[in-house]
Amino acid sequence: MDSSHSIDYENRFGPAVEAFRAFRPGYPNEVFEQILAAVLLDRRERAVDLGSGTGLSALPLCEWFREVIAVEPDPQMAADLAGKNERLAVRNLTAEQCDLPPESVDLVTSGTAFHWMNGPLVLARVREWLRPGGVLALYNYPVPKLSDMVQAVADREFALHWGKFRHPRLDDPHYVERTFLEYSGLQHPQIRKIPNVVYFSPEDAVGFCRSTSYGGAYLRTLADPEPYLHDLLRQFQLASEGKPIAADFEITLCLGRKPEAG
Repeated sequence: MDSSHSIDYENRFGPAVEAFRAFRPGYPNEVFEQILAAVLLDRRERAVDLGSGTGLSALPLCEWFREVIAVEPDPQMAADLAGKNERLAVRNLTAEQCDLPPESVDLVTSGTAFHWMNGPLVLARVREWLRPGGVLALYNYPVPKLSDMVQAVADREFALHWGKFRHPRLDDPHYVERTFLEYSGLQHPQIRKIPNVVYFSPEDAVGFCRSTSYGGAYLRTLADPEPYLHDLLRQFQLASEGKPIAADFEITLCLGRKPEAG
C-alpha cells in the first residue's frame, strides 16, 4: 500500500468509547521507560500525543511532562479524555489538522493510531514541531494473536462478520515502521520489539472485540447486539476451557531524534 495514501477521518471509535476505556489494554512500563531514556531530563516541558483515544499514552506522559497536548479527532473520545489531568490539554482535531509553533515540542508520541494517518504529511509536521534534540516515538500493536482454540473463534468471526468492516490499512502490518523509516528524516531511527502478552477473561475478550473498529462497526448493524455478544461470550468460554486467554500484543516501537541545531 502507498504510504502517502491519506485516510479521511471516520467516526470509527466514538460509539465504542466505553468499551475502549474498559477493555483496551494499556502499554507496558517498558514502552515509556525506553521513550523516556531517549528524552533528556532538561527537555521535558511539552509532549504531544497524536490519536490519543481515551488517553492510554497521553495520561501516563502527564507524570513526566509539564504540559501534554492530546490530539484526538473523535469528539466523543476527546470529551471523555478532557479534564482527566490538570497538565493535559485536549484538542479535538486530526493530526493532519494540528498546528503547533515550530520547535516547541520535546516529545511526540502516537500509540496504535499512526496507521490511521497520512504518514508523510504528519511526519513533516512533527519535524517542524520538535525542538532540536526532540524525540518522536511511534508504537503500536497488531490485531492480537490468541491461543489456538480461541483464535479459531476469532478467525470464524472475521470470516462471517467482522472482515467486511476491517479497513485495508489494518492489513498492512508494516505501514508504521516503513513510513517512519522513509519519511521521518530523524537521526538514528530505531525500531524495537517489546514483548507484551495480556491475559483476558472471556468477558474481557468480548469487550476488546467491541472496542475494535471492525467489531464495533458490525455491532452497529444489529438491531439488538446483545444476543450476538452473549453467543460470542459462550464461544470464548468454551474455547478457553476455563483458562485465561493469552493475547499477544507485541509492541513495535519506532524512535528517532531531531538533529541538534548547528
